[in-house]
Amino acid sequence: MEVLGLLDSLGIRYDKYEHKPVYTCEEASALNLDIQGIETKNLFLRDRKGKRHFLVAVPENKSVDLKRLSTVLETSASVLVRLNA
Repeated sequence: MEVLGLLDSLGIRYDKYEHKPVYTCEEASALNLDIQGIETKNLFLRDRKGKRHFLVAVPENKSVDLKRLSTVLETSASVLVRLNA
């Protein structure tokens, strides 16, 4: 995997955890994994043309204002689409 190779090449320490795929925060909590840190949710977003992709990670108890996020990402709110929704 390219990300892990990059982290290795930069000497960045990480822990890798493998588990079955989950699609909601509730499913993730049900795994009862013993991992330190805060629980997060990841949103995979792309523009409508599919040319720009974004991975947005936020604490699991927070909501994301896609219109405001689109301003930060410098793309139109109307073109942000969730993948695997």
